Amino acid sequence: MTQPALALPAVPAARRYRCEAAVLVALSPEGSVLLGLRNPRLRRHGGEVAFPGGRRERGESPWQAALRESREELGLGQRRVHRLGYLPPRVTRHGIALCPCVGRLDEAFVPRPDGSEMVAGFWVPLAFLAEPSQQRQQRVYYRGLWRTLVYYEWQGRRIWGVTAQVLADLAGAWMAGHTEGAGDDLPVG
Repeated sequence: MTQPALALPAVPAARRYRCEAAVLVALSPEGSVLLGLRNPRLRRHGGEVAFPGGRRERGESPWQAALRESREELGLGQRRVHRLGYLPPRVTRHGIALCPCVGRLDEAFVPRPDGSEMVAGFWVPLAFLAEPSQQRQQRVYYRGLWRTLVYYEWQGRRIWGVTAQVLADLAGAWMAGHTEGAGDDLPVG
């Protein structure tokens, strides 16, 4: 099977921006992306689909934070993750600068949600995210401005906000690498 490439920015985002939080964009050997469903009882982002991740602790790099949170939230051990790079940083609606760390898993992984922060873990195929018809938009009025939100619908779950923005960036990097043949290899399922 020919493996398409993933074209990531040449300069790691963490060196250019002060990221307060980090998420792990984990890619399976089959070419899917790991996401989780946040506990609906949480005060912030309750019931939303999200990447594993969270705020950086003092002295942590974005990668360390993303791996720690992935272990805590979904039971993913750091030895399973091969670092590929970063996607462009994003700012959440709460004003937090977020650093998406992209990593590839060598083997299949079954998420084990902790129940307190994440109540489910699931995989979304990268090919689905890269299909233009799957990326939807909605205009909303938020904090005095009209904004266009990108979102996806996957198996009855709406994926929106910064999570959808990062997924759109990932799909764009995958498509750029797929057509240019540059970057790190990424299998497709």
